[in-house]
Amino acid sequence: MSHFLSAIIKGNNIWYLTTADIESSRGIELRVYTKALDDLRGHGAVRWFYNMQGGKETEYRNFSTPDNIPEEIVKKVITGYSFCRWFGLPPPRILLPAIYTEGVKKAITLIRDYYKLKKPDTFKEYQVLMLNLQEEYWLKIRDKNNRMRNWRHL
Repeated sequence: MSHFLSAIIKGNNIWYLTTADIESSRGIELRVYTKALDDLRGHGAVRWFYNMQGGKETEYRNFSTPDNIPEEIVKKVITGYSFCRWFGLPPPRILLPAIYTEGVKKAITLIRDYYKLKKPDTFKEYQVLMLNLQEEYWLKIRDKNNRMRNWRHL
């Protein structure tokens, strides 16, 4: 399982994927190639997308403060758009706990409804609902009042 955000550092660049990458024509090919949604976040997906070899693989997982993340990625997180679909809900410790928990509960309900109750009828419909939920919570980051104290000054 890949965590948000997998990246490869090569030279002076940090290579990672964004929503725009995954929704591009090359990203559509990537989604066919990876077969599993979770794999879209991984180093293998980054390497495949950019046809890259070498470099140092890293994962940015500690979002308790933006100081733990490269500034380039922090700026993209704050806009809400760069990772709003295909990356799951925003990582913990950016949104206020109540907002984050609300999103997790909604995601659990969607998962339960689909896998236990078979609602909606198709995976495609379920995927659209889940992507919309992800986008809703990523876009909440744009409002400083929705963010944890360490993220409010941005």
